[in-house]
Amino acid sequence: MSKWTHEGGWSEELARLVIERSQALVLVTDREGRLLFFSPRCEETSGYTASEVLGQRLWERLVPPEEADQVQRVLRALEQGTPNGRCEGHWITKQGERRLISWRETVLSNGHGDGPCMAFIGQDITEHRASEAAALDNQRRLLRLSQVLRIVQEIDHLVTQCKQRQDLPRLACSVLTGTEGYYSACMILVNERRMVTGSAESGLGPRFADLVEDLSQTPLYHSFQEALKHQELQVITDREAVEALLPDSATPEAAAFLVALRHGHRMFGVLGVALPRECASDQQEQALLKEVAAQLALALYVEEQEAEHERAQASAQRATEQYQAVVEATCAWIATFDSQWRVTYWNPAAETISGYSMIEVVGRAEIWEPLFPTRRYRQRVFEEFDEVLRGGGRRRLETMVVCRDGSQKLMSWSVVPLAGGTGEPMGGLLVGQDMTEQRTAWQPTRRRRRFNEIGSEADASVLVHEIGGLIREANATACRTLGYSRQELLALSAPDLLCPDERERIREWSRQLLSQGCVTFEALACRKGGDRFPVEVTMHLLGGNERRQAMDIVHELERDEGYDW
Repeated sequence: MSKWTHEGGWSEELARLVIERSQALVLVTDREGRLLFFSPRCEETSGYTASEVLGQRLWERLVPPEEADQVQRVLRALEQGTPNGRCEGHWITKQGERRLISWRETVLSNGHGDGPCMAFIGQDITEHRASEAAALDNQRRLLRLSQVLRIVQEIDHLVTQCKQRQDLPRLACSVLTGTEGYYSACMILVNERRMVTGSAESGLGPRFADLVEDLSQTPLYHSFQEALKHQELQVITDREAVEALLPDSATPEAAAFLVALRHGHRMFGVLGVALPRECASDQQEQALLKEVAAQLALALYVEEQEAEHERAQASAQRATEQYQAVVEATCAWIATFDSQWRVTYWNPAAETISGYSMIEVVGRAEIWEPLFPTRRYRQRVFEEFDEVLRGGGRRRLETMVVCRDGSQKLMSWSVVPLAGGTGEPMGGLLVGQDMTEQRTAWQPTRRRRRFNEIGSEADASVLVHEIGGLIREANATACRTLGYSRQELLALSAPDLLCPDERERIREWSRQLLSQGCVTFEALACRKGGDRFPVEVTMHLLGGNERRQAMDIVHELERDEGYDW
């Protein structure tokens, strides 16, 4: 270091101290690129000690061979007085790692007459550039997924709005290629014997017909057969197979997806798309394309069912009625969920009844909180559902749900557990019917039968009373919980069982009951001896507004709500 000095007149000791404490990479070379100085930070970054590199040219140890010419050009420019000011290049460390360095270069004066020295001050920006690249990649990925999600929405709209079902494959392919990123799209349809019955394409032109005709002679045939056999999406990267699905103008750096058009056990064919290779590994894009295939398969299934009905001339009227019954059945609330209670499917009837759209709820478990806003009630509902799911059977359950508009509905659920191929639980299926209107129109005999069914439950108190008036029925649990005999209860009114402070709220609860048919609330009740305790009450309107009777299902709660006992 004593051979070169800074024009400002720094002492050698001060200059060395500043360099050794600096976080920057500092090195000095002669005009031929031989290293004269190698700072401690350079040693730490490169893995080489100064003694290992001093006297050697930069490109002999540190610079990759393909960047040697670039370094030599920088040295010549410095010598000629035309420095670049700032440049970037790579180092190969002693461990073989590749690091990206940003350099600023300058010429140092030399008082010995043996030519100028070249000083380089650098910063390792490898991680910074990697972070920038990752952020850009995430941004591109989100944009890409938004485009694919738009495809799903457009396909869904197309499936529901397309009047001419025979045009559906062609229109669906056009939707797929109408989104930036898909080079082409095609559908090859088969019958139950796996014989080709039709096709559609977008982006491939007339040569697609030749491909379909000679499919067994193309490199795509094996992948096509694999897609028919397996439900999973096939990712095709074989160059010859991908080229069969590429337009002439597309880049060769591409891949393809093949996914079966399957509905239940019925196979309708294969959907194929060609897309950029970097998009092919995205799991979310694959999942969304599988959703598109499922929608199209369902539409093809409906088309097939309609055609079969039309061909059955002898039972045309009966087939029409059956089809109408199937359509009416879709008014049921149908939802599926995984083992973490995240919603995986939410049908249009569920949207209509609850007020929450599919896009809002799919993939999330939070939807159950607004539907069952009372914590204890929600916990009890989950316990009942879990009991069915763990038992592996099916069962009908009734719950109250609070819709988005604030109204409450009585739902009758059919709960079915879903299991994987090895029998492990995967989640469940809910099929719900809105029973609110039916329950408000119960006849007395139906009311008595329902009261007897519910009255037999050991853990719930059940009362039937005039709205805001005398008690007409009480089960054994109610008598035991409240401390009254049945004759004593029938001599009381419903407000007599609540604490005085709670009785003022009866008018509001009654108003909600008459407008909605059912209401759930928490209150403080009184036993015969005056002991107060918290309860959760679900009140059902019986026989319509004219009869003005209600049935209460009462559950005792833990004393943890901070009431003044």
